[in-house]
Amino acid sequence: MEQLKICFTGGGSGGHIFPVFAIDGALNSYCTENNINYSRFWLGSKNKKEIQWIKENGIRHIGINSGKLRRYFSLRTPIDLFLVVVGFFQALKILRKEKPDLLFSKGGFVSVAPVWAAKVVRIATITHESDAIAGLATSLNSLVVDKVCLPFEECRYSLPKRAQHKGIVSGVPSRLKKTFYDKSTVYDKYGFDQNLPLLVVLGGSLGSQQLNDLVEKNLGELTKLTNIVHQSGTQNYSDIKMKNYKRFSFIKGELEELLNVATLVVSRGGATALADFSKVGVPMLIIPLSTKSSRGDQIANAQRLSQNNAAVVLDSDSLDEKKFLDTVVQLLSCVKIQEQLAYNAAALYKGDAEKLCVDAILKTLKGRN
Repeated sequence: MEQLKICFTGGGSGGHIFPVFAIDGALNSYCTENNINYSRFWLGSKNKKEIQWIKENGIRHIGINSGKLRRYFSLRTPIDLFLVVVGFFQALKILRKEKPDLLFSKGGFVSVAPVWAAKVVRIATITHESDAIAGLATSLNSLVVDKVCLPFEECRYSLPKRAQHKGIVSGVPSRLKKTFYDKSTVYDKYGFDQNLPLLVVLGGSLGSQQLNDLVEKNLGELTKLTNIVHQSGTQNYSDIKMKNYKRFSFIKGELEELLNVATLVVSRGGATALADFSKVGVPMLIIPLSTKSSRGDQIANAQRLSQNNAAVVLDSDSLDEKKFLDTVVQLLSCVKIQEQLAYNAAALYKGDAEKLCVDAILKTLKGRN
């Protein structure tokens, strides 16, 4: 029997973890259909939450040291650079021992050491970028990988010039799917009012203080108009009990059913989350992180959707609780706007992204043989 062994790497947020699960599933299906013995492992950080996510999906995890890569001055930079160097030698030792056929990186600062170590031991490599603007890790990785999977064509020009020819448009893999869920059954599960719409608020895996504040300050008005499922993040979690309102620190397996029956989702501008919403076809209200707390990638992600009338976007810096409430109320009350946003978002989503990533893996391996 033919064999295929893959090393996955990436981390730093859920957006650098979850898309890989869709790729892993597609790879497993391909190998099963073609009588190939498929195995994989993950070179990642020692973050407990990330390790839990990876192991829950049946992937063996091997932890290495990692340091955050910054474009700005910080007193921690020397320490983090040292950790990156340590992680590089750790990855080198592991890759020499494990001998994977290919290393697939989903980005994030933890991925740089394994990608460059793979280059040294001549292992085929692919890196994937989800954002409209390539991050620092992807830019560094693109210099040594065989291929760069891109969310859409425009992203190519944010890569270093010498790496732009490596780009292939794959889209962003999503572990979710658009499917039928009985609305009444889902509502009963959460004790919701069957006559009200459903608002899903997602602050990311770590949550968002601003989103939490906007929801909490308007809870009295909102719960009269809509049922609410609110992911607040582990750092901002508090157990608020109110009719038509359910709060969670993190939503896992229930996310697909919630999005498929939701009337509107409110979120930050993380590329993986926006791909999930587009694939499911749920109307979006996006409040991207400003350049005060991000590199501007979330703004670029949101702007692309807004320019195509596929989402409503609010400026994080100028947003107050009244403007937030008024916008949510308007979107919940207009079915025509909801339908147009959902249709345009679904049209922008590149289907079968995980299969295109698998094609890139197979073609890269074939080119190496």
